[in-house]
Amino acid sequence: MRTLLLSFILTMIIAGTSCNRKPVKHRVIITTDIQVCCGDPDDIQSLCHVLWYADQLDIKAIIPEKFGRGEQPGGITAAERVLENYRLDYNDPANNFREMGFPEPEYFFNEALQTNRDSAINAIIREANAKDKRPLYILVWGNMNILKDALLKAPEISENIRVLTIGTNLRAPSDGGDGTLPNWNGPGRNRIFGDPRFDEMWWIENDWGYNGMFKELTLPEDGGRPNGGRPYEIMTELSEKAGNLGQHIEEAVSPDRVKWAYYFRVGDTPTVLYLIDPENDPDNPARGSWAGIFEQPFPDSRPNYWTNVTGSSEYKHDDPINTWRHAGKAIEASYQHLLDEREEMYRELLQKVDRLYGKQGPE
Repeated sequence: MRTLLLSFILTMIIAGTSCNRKPVKHRVIITTDIQVCCGDPDDIQSLCHVLWYADQLDIKAIIPEKFGRGEQPGGITAAERVLENYRLDYNDPANNFREMGFPEPEYFFNEALQTNRDSAINAIIREANAKDKRPLYILVWGNMNILKDALLKAPEISENIRVLTIGTNLRAPSDGGDGTLPNWNGPGRNRIFGDPRFDEMWWIENDWGYNGMFKELTLPEDGGRPNGGRPYEIMTELSEKAGNLGQHIEEAVSPDRVKWAYYFRVGDTPTVLYLIDPENDPDNPARGSWAGIFEQPFPDSRPNYWTNVTGSSEYKHDDPINTWRHAGKAIEASYQHLLDEREEMYRELLQKVDRLYGKQGPE
């Protein structure tokens, strides 16, 4: 009886410790081709979005790869404008950023934001080599050239990083892809992929699945900008409820800036969704999460590389040219899980916005 009692007490202590354990704050570095004058507005929107989760993520660096200020293309300026809206929201006493443990705005301006290429490369290497048991997640919202240069300068960091990229491999048929053309974010990708030193690097290459963020839009009969559908509705709700950051999300697709993307586009955000989905196992990309489901096309030669599932299509990642006629069906399969999970993600986002902006008290 005494043995059973001691065993029960020990079990309860362990269970209590597990229940009280705080979730791991993933270490994150973001590289983005955010711009003022041009480019896809999703980088601006995605940077606004990720800042709403700065209490859950340990954002070590933000790297605007178009290093420049001003309007052409103004990568640093574009990032600073997002951060200025964060500062306004943080400093508004009606909001709950402080109470919910968000970083001071000056941290992002003075420490996280990288303003030249050398500092950005060194920041990646320094953080990858830091004495921290948590893996370093590098979210690539653009080309892979900066990460490539960091890897070539310090190849050993490939063992300490986890890379999530968007649209870096093959271009979709609807964009003129033929099984050989690189996707829009392709620069730097093949140099990394073709280097055997990086064959075991942990990498999710989301080449097409991010398209789930764009589905179910309503378009006017005469064409033009979307005027309805879930991504449009979420954009308008965020603009109304989510302070300056929410308004900036809508400003990023204002008519004077872009003619085709009037909705919550956030095509780079699936890299973030992988980390913030509370039910995701980040060690198992094949399980499925808000970011989608991923498979291993080369389990023997690249044991830590995942890319979009192909479903029941006959498309083969290891033979794209000869199976390219099936790529369309593979693309549909690649984003279906994200699309199925998207409403849950929207709901959680709006609940968090309500807590942040004083619609309900912080938890």
